[in-house]
Amino acid sequence: MKNVIFNIDGMSCVVCSGSCKKALLALDGVKNADVNFASGKAVVEYDESKLTEDDLAAAVAKAGYSARFEKKEEGRKGLDKDLAVTLARVVLAGALLLWSMLPMLGVPYPSAISPEGNPFVYALVQIILCVPVMALSYNIYLRGYRNLFRLDPNMDTLVAVSTTAAFAYSVYGFVLICGGDAHAAHQLYFESAAVILALISLGKYLENRALKKTGKAIEELTKLAPDHAFVLREGGFVRVPSSEVVKGDVVRVAAGESFCADGVITKGASAVQESMITGESLPVDKTVGDKVIGGTVNGNGVVEFEVTGTGEETMLSRIVTLVENAQNSRAPIAKLADKVAKVFVPAVMAIAVIAAVAWAIAGKDAAFVIKIFVSVLTIACPCALGLATPTAIITGSGCGAKLGILFKNAEALERTARVDTVVFDKTGTVTEGVPRVVKVYAADGDERALLSVCASVERASTHPLAKAVTDYAEEQGLAFLPADGVKNLSGYGLTAEVGGKKILCGKGALLRMNGVDTASIDGYLEECYDSGSSVVAVAADGKALGCIALADGVKASARETVEELKKLGIKTVMLTGDNSKAAAYIAKQVGIDEVVSEVLPEGKTEKIKELKKGGARVAMVGDGINDAPALTEADVGIAVGEGSDVAIESADVVLVGGNVAAVADAIEIGRATLRNVKENLFWAFIYNVLGIPFACGAFYALGGLLLNPMIAGLAMSCSSVCVVLNALRLSYFKPKRLKKAEKSEIMDKNGNAAEVCDIGCPLAKENIMKAEIRVEGMMCAHCEARVNKAVLALDGVKSSSASAADGMAVVEYDADKVTLQAIKDAIKAQDYEVKD
Repeated sequence: MKNVIFNIDGMSCVVCSGSCKKALLALDGVKNADVNFASGKAVVEYDESKLTEDDLAAAVAKAGYSARFEKKEEGRKGLDKDLAVTLARVVLAGALLLWSMLPMLGVPYPSAISPEGNPFVYALVQIILCVPVMALSYNIYLRGYRNLFRLDPNMDTLVAVSTTAAFAYSVYGFVLICGGDAHAAHQLYFESAAVILALISLGKYLENRALKKTGKAIEELTKLAPDHAFVLREGGFVRVPSSEVVKGDVVRVAAGESFCADGVITKGASAVQESMITGESLPVDKTVGDKVIGGTVNGNGVVEFEVTGTGEETMLSRIVTLVENAQNSRAPIAKLADKVAKVFVPAVMAIAVIAAVAWAIAGKDAAFVIKIFVSVLTIACPCALGLATPTAIITGSGCGAKLGILFKNAEALERTARVDTVVFDKTGTVTEGVPRVVKVYAADGDERALLSVCASVERASTHPLAKAVTDYAEEQGLAFLPADGVKNLSGYGLTAEVGGKKILCGKGALLRMNGVDTASIDGYLEECYDSGSSVVAVAADGKALGCIALADGVKASARETVEELKKLGIKTVMLTGDNSKAAAYIAKQVGIDEVVSEVLPEGKTEKIKELKKGGARVAMVGDGINDAPALTEADVGIAVGEGSDVAIESADVVLVGGNVAAVADAIEIGRATLRNVKENLFWAFIYNVLGIPFACGAFYALGGLLLNPMIAGLAMSCSSVCVVLNALRLSYFKPKRLKKAEKSEIMDKNGNAAEVCDIGCPLAKENIMKAEIRVEGMMCAHCEARVNKAVLALDGVKSSSASAADGMAVVEYDADKVTLQAIKDAIKAQDYEVKD
């Protein structure tokens, strides 16, 4: 099966999109088809062995429309052609309107062309100006009458029938003039037919211009990737088109340039601006071994990276595809508008006929009856109704994409808006997912000695807790001691011999099993357990030395997220397989309402089902991999991660930047979009409810005004444009969290308002220095990475680029925050020699 997205030209209302969808689904081999009137695109899944793109185009053509499998650049040419045709219609119709209205404006005609002096010439000029306008609108007539004969009338049918009626009646008047009836010159409606076509054309052009802005998010995303890149070829870097870059290529990126593809940094360090992909405005520090995303911008250092993904494999490409699919899908609320519009057009035609016949029976002349008939058909075109939902969906999903929030489809966007309960996974979602040493307790007070002994033994293990201990020991600059006879006691810990002493490292139970008296550290152990920390207890030759507490740190944004959700009236729940004490401790820290602990993945799914049975509309927030069953079971699955394939497949919403705070943002965007849809539907319905009786002459019968057909055409066009403009307001929507950050006034040391960035972070004044430090002992990329990591860990260091080949480290730092000597000391701590 293959998925394809293509343009459909000629659709003028939601009924048109329904006709195209029906034609495509009728093909043998088409599994799914969705046609979006607002975006003018079709998304079709079909069997390549049975159908080709030409077959799809033929089906659309048979329905009266044309399919275009075109490049994005061609859209501009089409828009310019539409402008030329629109201007021609407007100019001709304007001239015709002016010609027919001059007497009413008090401008006298020369007798040779006046309706009284020479009615034939007066009428002939009108025909000459009107026919070209109708000829330029031939597509409206072709589609309109074709759909009428198929008993599937649409907006084109209403326009075609109404303008044909006005033109035909006027031609009849012209025939009477030719027969000598001069009075018939005052019963011509050529200008009504032409002006209606011109106004609808102008409205449609303005509508399309506005619609292009609703889909601007995709256009901006596709422009992120650079046109050229500097790629390593035969020992040197050469400039090549980005399209020629392949997997495995090494690319050099200077400061301020964009990454041409996804990859991994192999040399250098920098701060990378990823806001265009993740929505996070602060730059992210990157060094050797870190991943980079195509389309993001390199900051202040020159780096080299190895390409791991190009073309459709890149994250940028996957994001564009996801946003396109969301914008071209259909939200459940749209079904209401679709059903109404399908019945609405035939109903309007019936109302127009009934109103015309009623006024004829009431004794009104043919001119009056024609005016009623044309006005009803013109004002009732259901454009606004068909645009109400898709325009809001397109803009809302684009707004989310700019903030790194990807809605998989329109249904996901709508369901997110209705969420009232958010369920969080703990590890990797609320917490960092990586254990870290938080406290070292030594019975004799010598914490460094305890840590050194423990790390020397734990170095032989691959367990996450063991790695956390050894990493912390490295950070503290401690030396590792030789450990002999290391044994792994599964589920309990390790034993080894260090410095001639038998060392035990593991659970408290391990010490007790080996006859160690833990009374001296029991208080520490209990404190660790109560706080939800994991513990590595240490003993030497039967004596308890102390213990090391490790915990999975809470994400900085987790508490803020829960606070924002509570402001939105949303209940929060945490589901975890962790023990109850650890789970309760974490939940208390972030303010989560309910905790369900010690559950397996199947148990998480059952809890989601239980919440849904209780009437809750549930969003599950997880990493998109081990939480896949729960993400699928929830009303809305939200994956917090790096936008991996697994996350995209299992979740309805993907938070690309991995910032859990964006959960509240996603719900706010969903609610704003749904609110916008309801506003659009309300105004579209109200417009028709009020407009049709007015056009039928109901107010005229009560002594009011009679609606002119030209005013009806203008009102119809304005209603569609207004709906699109209302949807465009979503482009400027910002969640409360970001608004709050922008408006917050951050004070400096002197109590004055500090300069802030676009999300409220202070822009500190810096004393930036650059140092070239000679480093001896670096042998490979691993050595470079160690030096860079050590230097970048210092507060105030902006960038570090170590080169083993040159034996140099180039460091940029804020001299007010860190000294050059501190940087040198950090390098020396990694066992490298520093030369001045």
